[in-house]
Amino acid sequence: MICACLCFWTLSFFLPRQKTSKKDLALLVFCALFGVVLNQGAFIFGLSSTLTLDASVIVSATPIFVIVSAFFVLGEPITVKKAVGVAVGASGAVWLVAGAGNASNSGGASLIEDAIVLSSGLLHSICFVMAKPITQRYFS
Repeated sequence: MICACLCFWTLSFFLPRQKTSKKDLALLVFCALFGVVLNQGAFIFGLSSTLTLDASVIVSATPIFVIVSAFFVLGEPITVKKAVGVAVGASGAVWLVAGAGNASNSGGASLIEDAIVLSSGLLHSICFVMAKPITQRYFS
């Protein structure tokens, strides 16, 4: 993380300066909270006590959450191209998981831990959807 910070800091010297509004800074803090802190915390906590196989199937649903969230929050259309992309990705995840056979970890699977892993994907999708307007405004 320190290396990435140094790389981005160094890169900032070669890019034009942009003024960031307080509203956008608040949204960035919101995205950091949902996209890193809560997402990763829920994922690690849920993964520590559920089956790896269950977690991998649940996490592969995150792109579906992103598309649906973007549809309802941003009004983005669900196009055939997006639907096919998600279907191909999900089928690839299912194919990989199906080939795993008896893959499991030492923890016992429970519905609560699976729900925590599911919430991790939902939190990550919220971060993606909320960050889109900022990325379009500053990085286009």
